[in-house]
Amino acid sequence: MTARYSNEILHAFLASEEMDNAARYLQAGRRFAGLSDAALRKDWARAWRGCHDEGREELWPACLDTDAELTLRGLARPEQLLTPRTLKRISARMRDDARRPGARQRLHEDIEHFLRQCTARRN
Repeated sequence: MTARYSNEILHAFLASEEMDNAARYLQAGRRFAGLSDAALRKDWARAWRGCHDEGREELWPACLDTDAELTLRGLARPEQLLTPRTLKRISARMRDDARRPGARQRLHEDIEHFLRQCTARRN
């Protein structure tokens, strides 16, 4: 998959996905807006650990929302708050998701859609 696209295209696609998540979160009302930066970082780590270490899928929306709040504030993800075990589990989940039937095709279609949008904006 990565051989088809340059690193610049992949980074732009990921940045676009990140901004789409931030826009969705803004429209939903920014439920983490009232937290201090320190509390937000802790909640981000807590949500990611709970989702990946404890298998609490109900925390996935909190993962996305705390990530979006970090994006809106221009803050880096506090990955240093995650244990090596959590980081390994996140990586393993990403690998497993990539192996699901149709996952590569869906990603390819999403990137191609993104590229068409970019081309349309220039014209």
